[in-house]
Formats: sequence, structure tokens, C-alpha cells
Amino acid sequence: MAPTARLEPDDRLRRASCLIALWEGDDLILENYLTGGQAAATAVVTRLLAGLADLVPYQRLIGPGGPGPVTAELVEHLVAEDILLLGGTPLELRDRQIQDLWRWGPSARYLHYHARRARFFSDPQEEAASLEALARQSPPPSPFKDHGETRVLLPGGFDEQRGGIWDVLSLRRTQRDFARVPVGLDELAIVLLWTWGKTHVLQDPYVGPVILKTSPSGGAQHPTEVYPVVLRVDGVDPGIYHYSVRWHALEPLRGGRFEDLVAEMCADQWWVRDAAVVFILTSRVDRTLWKYPHAHAYRMLLLDAGHLGQTFHLVCTALGLAPFTSAAMHDELVERELGLDGVTEVPVYAAALGRPHETR
Repeated sequence: MAPTARLEPDDRLRRASCLIALWEGDDLILENYLTGGQAAATAVVTRLLAGLADLVPYQRLIGPGGPGPVTAELVEHLVAEDILLLGGTPLELRDRQIQDLWRWGPSARYLHYHARRARFFSDPQEEAASLEALARQSPPPSPFKDHGETRVLLPGGFDEQRGGIWDVLSLRRTQRDFARVPVGLDELAIVLLWTWGKTHVLQDPYVGPVILKTSPSGGAQHPTEVYPVVLRVDGVDPGIYHYSVRWHALEPLRGGRFEDLVAEMCADQWWVRDAAVVFILTSRVDRTLWKYPHAHAYRMLLLDAGHLGQTFHLVCTALGLAPFTSAAMHDELVERELGLDGVTEVPVYAAALGRPHETR
């Protein structure tokens, strides 16, 4: 339980908008899915929250004429658990920004902000042991699905197509073992251009410029931005950059050597320290939301990043580089280090490339 908050009479409070109610046994619990704070949804609490869509002075809640038998201790507890928000604080402003921008409603907001608090295995041996224990307790479902015994066998096999895209597809593998040697600026430029660069710019008479890329994007909105963290590239200083699609250029954000930081941002996956470049993919929520106001469109942010991830793998494979992608990230750290607000622009995916070990 969070420590009790201490409030002043003139403090102004409102209920959080990022709230969900769920049953835990026989108890109905309120949870702020942005922070994880929880409180019991008692009759007194629900009556109190019902009238707090807007900021109200603290003194009015606990004084005569207030909303029922509300004690100072109860209000302070609800503030400590982020069920009630103190006006003007960073959390209250962030909550308001989410409510105003994420017009997809509570379903998309809950999925995104609750899921971002997940914690991941950082030790591969610990993860392997956990999977082994899980498989013993409950075997995994089959990777195959068949309908009965009747089937039409199809001609062809993987050995019949050779060269070009066929070899690239057959050779594509996720790799986690990088040689700690540089890649060339020309190689990085090719990966950026053919994965995230624009192939065409069309002019729509109503919406203006529309860009096309080598990967599809829902409604051609292309919400994904990419931030390369350069660790070892010939001709480029180590540091954090943003890739400008408009100019096909790297925009420096901060110089320095960030091997430990990228590993921490990628949920402590230590092998990314050996990569040549780590790419942080983010979604500009407002681009997709502008065209598609329904909650189903949240999927497009994730699908868009997935399309780009596969293109990234194929481009790296064609260049003889080792590609890696992962959705495991420490979102709050990524937001802080890249200067993201976590509302208009949010982290969704990570990628890395380097020289495969055998070429060292």
C-alpha cells in the first residue's frame, strides 16, 4: 500500500480518468492502470468519485456539505493510490492529456498503459528454467492445426526457388550474438532507407502529402518513427539520433556511448550492447487517431511496427548483417531518454543490427 498523502485545505482534487474496476475474489477493486494504484470500490468511495470529474477543493470533500461520510484519511489514501489526482501535478496533467488525446476510449488506453508496466526476464537461463517448468506443468499447444484427413497436397518446395528474395527469406533469422565491430555508414544508410525511408510522396487534394514506404501502413498514416542509437558505425559519432524521413538524414539528439543504456532500455537484454546500432521504434498516436477514431485502430500501431520489423530483418539479411527485434522494453526509461511524452508518441518496438560473429 502506498504511503498516505498529506494534503492542504486549498489543494484541488479530481478522480483519475485512467481507472478500471475489476473483481478480486468478492471485492470490487479500482485500479489506476497508468500507475498500478488500487483501492476498494466501497459505496462511500464510489459516491465520492461520482462527483469528481472536475477539480474540487480538498476542504469541500471533508467539510460540512461534502459527499457523505468522507474522512481525511480516506481522501489521502485515494490520493496516495492515484485514484484521486492532485491538480497541477505531472500525473494529473498526464492523465488529462491521455484522456484528451486517446479518443479511442478506455479499451485501447487500458491495453496500452497497463501492458507497458510488464516486467521481463533479463537472464536467459532464468527464462529457460521458467519455460521448462511451465512445459512440465502445462505442455504448449501444437504449432499445427489440421481439419480432418481430407487434403489437397500442393506442388513445390523451398528448394525450387533460388536467388534474390528467395534466398533472403530462407536465410532470415533473429540473431542475438553480435561481433563487437563496426558496420559502415553506407550499410546503415541502406537499412534506414529501405526500412523506414519514403519511396514516394503523393499529394492528396484534401489531406496534403502522403508518403509511401516499402512496408504497408494502415491508411498510409505511417505512425512509426525510429531513433537509432549508434554504438559503432564507421563515420558516425556514437550517440542517440532521430531518423528524418523527410531528408533521409540522421538528426543528433545526444552524443555519447550508450551500450549500458540500450541494454537497460531493451529490458536488460544484455546482448544488444554488442550491436552496432540499436533502433527504438515509436508510434505517433495522433497520425493514426486523426484518420481512425475507433479503438480498433490501436491495432494499426502495433501492426505497423511489425511490418517494419520484418522489412528490417530482410534488408539486414540481404546485406549479410545480423538482425534482432524485440517488444520487450522499459517504456518509462525509453520515454525519458528520448524525450517522449508517452501520450502523443509512445515506444512500441526495438531492433538491433551488427556483424554476425562468424564474420569477425
